[in-house]
Amino acid sequence: MSYKFTARVQKLLFLAQQEAERHKHNLIGTEHLLFGLIKLGSGVALEILKDLGIDLQDLENEIQNVMKNQKRISEASGLDYSPNAKKVLEISSDVAKSLKNDFVGTEHLLIAILEEGEGTGAQILKKYHIDVDDVRLALYDLYGLGTDEMPEGAGGGGGGGGEGGLPVAAQQKGAPQ
Repeated sequence: MSYKFTARVQKLLFLAQQEAERHKHNLIGTEHLLFGLIKLGSGVALEILKDLGIDLQDLENEIQNVMKNQKRISEASGLDYSPNAKKVLEISSDVAKSLKNDFVGTEHLLIAILEEGEGTGAQILKKYHIDVDDVRLALYDLYGLGTDEMPEGAGGGGGGGGEGGLPVAAQQKGAPQ
C-alpha cells in the first residue's frame, strides 16, 4: 500500500528507524513510532498530548526504558516494520482518508497507534490513561471545533491543508501548521 505522509511524519519515520537501529532491534515497532513522534518536538499530536496533561519527557523516558529492555540482535540492517506498526500505518492512512485529508499527519498516527491497540506504543499510552476518544476530543478542542463537526468514528481535521489537512475553520483560527 502506498501512503502519503506530511514532511513531519516522514521525519518521524526516519527517527523511528534510527532508534530501532540504535537499539539493535530487528523491526521498527509502534514504540519506535511513538518515540519518533516525541523526538519531533512539535506537531499536532504533541499538542494533543500536552493538552491531555502528558509530561512528554516522562513519556520519552518510559519509551526508552521499554526499548532498552527489548531483545537485541547483533546487526540491524534493512529494517522492516513490525506487523503492528504496519497496521498502524494502514489505520493512519484510513483515518486521514476518512477525514478527507490528503496526507497522514502526526495526529492521524497517534490515533492509529491507539486504535491498533496491541502494539507496545499503545500499551505505553494506556499506562498514561490515554484513549482514542480523548485524543479525538482534544484535537477538536485544539481547533475550537465542536464535536458535532467531527466525522463519526474518526478523529482529526477535515480538508486538504495543514499538517493533517486541517479544516478551513481550524486554519482560520490560527491552528499550528
